[in-house]
Formats: sequence, structure tokens, C-alpha cells
Amino acid sequence: MDLRIEDVAPKLRDSRVERELASELRKLPEADRLQFINELISCGLPHCFTVALWLARTCLNDRHSLEAILAQGLERGDASTVKYWLEAVVHGLGFRRVVHLVSERITTDPESVIKAEYWLRQWVPHNSQRDADAFAALQQAVEQIVRDDPAIEKRVRPYKGLMKGSD
Repeated sequence: MDLRIEDVAPKLRDSRVERELASELRKLPEADRLQFINELISCGLPHCFTVALWLARTCLNDRHSLEAILAQGLERGDASTVKYWLEAVVHGLGFRRVVHLVSERITTDPESVIKAEYWLRQWVPHNSQRDADAFAALQQAVEQIVRDDPAIEKRVRPYKGLMKGSD
């Protein structure tokens, strides 16, 4: 299988094609896998984004590659799509590492931290107090951000005000 985006993208959402693509991608060096996945993320055709993040989750092994996917997701993801970016990397990097990387953005990109914190709660391991403590620290940091700048929550989670019955 030739790994050219323009050839592969129109055939996506056929599970056989996706499995073959993953198999071929795993034969490539990590840098080439990451480049292909990044191109697929940006291809613009239906299903490219979803398949690209599935490929990231199943084909990328290197910590730096997964961290690059996470950074891209935090920069580009909105309140609902950031979930898929996190899902692509949380098992490969480990929950605590993802929390750490998200937490590092508190001062430079608090909006992405708030979006990620909301979705990360579903991956808190129940058998690790250290992971639970790391997530609790992130939650406290998010609460402080919102206290310091109440308008930030409306920018990041515009639906939250509707749920509370406020404007």
C-alpha cells in the first residue's frame, strides 16, 4: 500500500483499509508515521481527523511523537474535539504525564487547560493515588483560573452558563 494521503483519504471508514493502513504505517520510521498522521489530520476530507487520531493511538510509540500530538490537540482542539486528541495519547503517555503536560500550559494557555481538564476526569485511574492527586491539583488550578477570570469559562465552555440557568 502506497502511503499517499490523496490516495488513502477517500477510502477511509472502510475498516479493512484502515487496518491495512495501520499495518503499513507501523513499518515506517516513527518520524514518517508522525508526518503522515499530521498530514491526515489536516487533509480536510470526512473521517480523516478521526482515523488520524486512531492511527496516532495505535501506531505511534515514541513519547515525543505523542507529546507533539497532544500539543497540537491543545492548540487546535475546541471544547468538544480536545477529547479525541487526549484519547489518542493518554494511554501511550500515561495519565500523569498528560496531566503534567497540560498543567505546564496554565500560564500560557489557560483555555486549553480548562478544556482538557473537563475531559481528563474520565481517564483518572482508580487504582493510583498519585494520578488522582495529580488530577486534583489540576482541578484546583482550573478552579483558581476561573475565580481569577470568570469570563474565561464562558469563552471556553459557552454551554456551562446555559446549564446553570444563567446568561
